Amino acid sequence: MSNPAVVTLASIETELGNFRVEDNLGEAIHLHLNDFRYDLSIKEFMTLAMNVNNVMLDYTSEIPGFDINKFSKEFLLQISDFLPDLVEVKEDNIFLESLLIDTYNVFGCPVIKSLPHSRVLKALNGDLSENNRRREQNYFNQSNQQRVCEMLESIKENGYPQNGERIVLFNKQNIIADGQHRASCLYYLYGNINVPVYRMIFKEGKHDLDMKPICKWLLVWDVKRIKRVVRKTCHKMKNSMYLFKKLLTDICVKIDRIKGGK
Repeated sequence: MSNPAVVTLASIETELGNFRVEDNLGEAIHLHLNDFRYDLSIKEFMTLAMNVNNVMLDYTSEIPGFDINKFSKEFLLQISDFLPDLVEVKEDNIFLESLLIDTYNVFGCPVIKSLPHSRVLKALNGDLSENNRRREQNYFNQSNQQRVCEMLESIKENGYPQNGERIVLFNKQNIIADGQHRASCLYYLYGNINVPVYRMIFKEGKHDLDMKPICKWLLVWDVKRIKRVVRKTCHKMKNSMYLFKKLLTDICVKIDRIKGGK
């Protein structure tokens, strides 16, 4: 019988399949690779984690500008397949409004826009809809909105950058690879200021982020997505027709008043 008190600590899709780490409360730490499971005690798991960290330090020690302690572990996990192509990490400065983020247009299609259109910035200004819908890798029992508020308070108290962590960009692009929460909070507090960032430079310019994500998105259609887009399109058209009808009514009323005056 399985233990119902299981917390997923990490999960990632690899070339070999799904790899995840689970805390089986009251028993052990489980490492899963698809259907294969390896059990570790907490002490054994901590030793393994320390050894993996040391391997990473050795592996990246010769990469100019790279310091493993200045990047979030969650982000390094996401780009782990990119690290063999990492040539160097450069320090740069950029105005916040020059930064780009991934978001959605009025029809729910993914697009790239400037930072002022960020879902995090919208949430800071009271519009929680897009940020709450977003599937994020937050801390355990942390909601999307809690993450936004905690980042805002952290920057207020500790400034930016904190512990050397900065907004991360790839190659010559200005799309935020990591740090949209930091950038949005900074913009919310201080406006279009110039901030320090890291640029991860990859071999032969690899791993640039997609400037037109809608093209890839359009190739992956399913029934739920089609229904969602049709529903949003109909909603927009319904609103437009309502406004158009209201405008015509107002025009007719004004014309009748003019005729009555004569």
